[in-house]
Amino acid sequence: MFELSNELALSFEKIGLYFFIFIISIQTLFIFWSFTTSFDFCKKYWKESITFGLKTLMVEKFKKDKVITVVSQNPKILIIDNTMEDLLVLKKESFIVEEVKIIKKCKYTPKTKEELQALVKDESIYLGDIDTSEITDMSYLFTGSTRTNFSGIEKWNTGKVKTMRSMFECNKFFNEDIGAWDVGDVRDMAWMFLNCPNFNQNISEWDVKKVETMSGMFWNCESFNQNIRKWNIKKVWDMSYMFKYCKLFNQDLSSWNTKRIRTYNMFSRCPIDDSNKPKYI
Repeated sequence: MFELSNELALSFEKIGLYFFIFIISIQTLFIFWSFTTSFDFCKKYWKESITFGLKTLMVEKFKKDKVITVVSQNPKILIIDNTMEDLLVLKKESFIVEEVKIIKKCKYTPKTKEELQALVKDESIYLGDIDTSEITDMSYLFTGSTRTNFSGIEKWNTGKVKTMRSMFECNKFFNEDIGAWDVGDVRDMAWMFLNCPNFNQNISEWDVKKVETMSGMFWNCESFNQNIRKWNIKKVWDMSYMFKYCKLFNQDLSSWNTKRIRTYNMFSRCPIDDSNKPKYI
């Protein structure tokens, strides 16, 4: 009986010790959490909720396009939202969360040109947070805009866009690297960079096989001098004023066949060498 009582007492003593260790672990967890967590919330569309258990760690995102999928249950828990762009890595070791960071802000998802125009007029909005995958018309989008910061625009999804007419017209600050844009479905690029004196980015890899008009596309682009000789211009019928007042442009376009293309004043006030001009100019 005495030995049994001693065993019971020892058992209760162990339980008390384990409970004490458990409490200390929980306190350590939340103390450490408070010093190592960094969040960047977008209150308009979504929020974060993190719940801790003794052996589990769950992250849930609510509303709109921020549905989370857990793709790994290993010591490193990798979580990717349904845009496949934003990553959140939660490292779990000995019940202590070492670091939690929300890397990206939420995205705006305009469905119409008008909705997109309203967003880009707000200069506090980072252009990289705008999902343009449903937009088909970007004409006149930044015409006369006072925006000076275009960072993030290089990430735009332009795969469904049909027209970029006058998109950056009269924007003296624009000079972002948009060479990776998918313009394979664009038909109209007329006046796209009209009066963009600072624009001089490499757009040589653009797939312009469906473009029908490039009239005035680079009019008064004083800095533009990129090699675009590989462009497929088979469907283009109008290149009038395309390089007018391009003070530096002198690239070799001699391989372009412009026999059936309207080329009125295509190189007016442009210093291009005659040997670099397309045929039939």
